[in-house]
Amino acid sequence: MVGPDNTIYAGSYDGRLYAISPDGTKKWAATTGVIGNSTSAFGAGGTVYVASDNYNLYAIRPDGTQRWTFPTGSDIHSAPAIAADGTVYIGSGDNNLYAVGVAPPRRAIAKVPVTTTPAWPMFHHDRAHTGRSEFSTSANPGILKWTFSTGGSATANPVIAVDGTIYVGSDDYKFYAVRPDGSRKWVSRTSGTVESPAAIGADGTLYFGCNDQRVSPNPFNSNLYAINPDGEQKWVLAMAGGRMDAPVIGADGAILANTNNELYAVNPGGTLKWTFTPSKFTTLSSPAIGTDN
Repeated sequence: MVGPDNTIYAGSYDGRLYAISPDGTKKWAATTGVIGNSTSAFGAGGTVYVASDNYNLYAIRPDGTQRWTFPTGSDIHSAPAIAADGTVYIGSGDNNLYAVGVAPPRRAIAKVPVTTTPAWPMFHHDRAHTGRSEFSTSANPGILKWTFSTGGSATANPVIAVDGTIYVGSDDYKFYAVRPDGSRKWVSRTSGTVESPAAIGADGTLYFGCNDQRVSPNPFNSNLYAINPDGEQKWVLAMAGGRMDAPVIGADGAILANTNNELYAVNPGGTLKWTFTPSKFTTLSSPAIGTDN
């Protein structure tokens, strides 16, 4: 990941997060434990958030010193998402979605700052995958606000809508909408594990991939789901090629989704726009879109 000041951040299997200057020199290395599939997120003040296989979420200052550590009950393969009020959300292998921030007073109603755009609309925040939030997390002390239990491992990365609703998938064949106070808003059933994080369209439609075991005739295929903000299913599009990575929405509204072997561009109505085969080998990455689309 590349920080706001162009510092390059890379996690390593030696249990450290490295910060590298644009000229290639090492700035610092912070001990975090092994950073597996999780990636960094940046608060507006420059704090780096990254999770580790040692069950912890880390908040690290731009100088490499640690602000705080937050423990979960299992290894973390989810990337953090940052809300408008500075809350950091992370899914864990212990079947829980965690809200980390300022612990609310008992019986208090959570207040969500009003925004005109989703706080964290897609994987790595935006179509260029910068991982940078426009909201400050300087007041976040790393205290548990609440946990939301899913019926399976919450490995998919959470995304956050305009009204503060948090969306996350699970391997219990369900996709969850969670209110900012930690209560369930609705749940949508799928036909397989939901490991792909959602992308939120301009009209609030949720697009996410599912490794379907019932709808697709081939158990190694995936389906792209479109769900209304109220949880009603709009359409499902079958895709060949295996596991789907995080979909991204282009400036023209097209949804781009990558399976193991194909890159798909899908119109918002659910019709196929085009496909592209990168190579004869498996590709395991989410597409990123440049400023020229």
